[in-house]
Amino acid sequence: MKLCPLYLENKNCFVKTTSTTHSVSYFTKIDLPFLQNKWDVDCEGDRDRCSFLLDEKKEEEPKVEVVEEPKEEPKPQVKGTKVSIHKIENPYAVKADVLIFPANNVLTIDDVKLQKLSRGKIQSECDNFPKPIKMGHVYITSNGGEVSQVKPKSIYHAVVAGESRLVNEEDIRSSMRKSLTLADSNNASNVVVIPCDCGTHDIEDTARVQLSSILTYFKSKKDSNIKNIFIVMEDEESYQTFEEYYNRIFWVLWG
Repeated sequence: MKLCPLYLENKNCFVKTTSTTHSVSYFTKIDLPFLQNKWDVDCEGDRDRCSFLLDEKKEEEPKVEVVEEPKEEPKPQVKGTKVSIHKIENPYAVKADVLIFPANNVLTIDDVKLQKLSRGKIQSECDNFPKPIKMGHVYITSNGGEVSQVKPKSIYHAVVAGESRLVNEEDIRSSMRKSLTLADSNNASNVVVIPCDCGTHDIEDTARVQLSSILTYFKSKKDSNIKNIFIVMEDEESYQTFEEYYNRIFWVLWG
């Protein structure tokens, strides 16, 4: 800080006189008004504290207003179900709440792998259902219990074929709708689906009808509990066919 030269010389900024009502600043060479009531104020050499200059008000810098950007309201999340196609060696090794399995109207399990992994326990449960078994209906069993190597907790036997294993497309639609409805009512989150061709029906027709049935269900069921549907198969032909029809049918809804 630079001290006032008048203060250094006189121990005050101005030389007191009685012959005039004005004093001359030797520092600024500017004629200043004489203020009697401020005469004895000691500035201690600090020009900013000079009682004769305090009337020269400094302009205050304008305050900067900080405008906060409005907080964006969280957008409501659309509840949906993801449908995916998978080629795997063992469709029964997928951990899920439900497995939708294509069945015939006598509930005889033709898949040797399922029989072996469940040690025949699932077939034993199927044998206990009263006859006749209705086409297009769904019958629920366990996964075979603790001795079973079948990972889904429950098996939904979707009856889509007669004893001759010929598949009816309307029964695919009906059993798929009922299976998904039951899965929802049982609060299933993950569902595994096996193609309902039973080895005899055209795989393209099976893919078209089955995928269309799944899409139709979720269009009408906006608040479904089901998070994932895994359509699984072992052979390349079925996988390629379901992939093709998936892209045709689902691209508008799931993209």
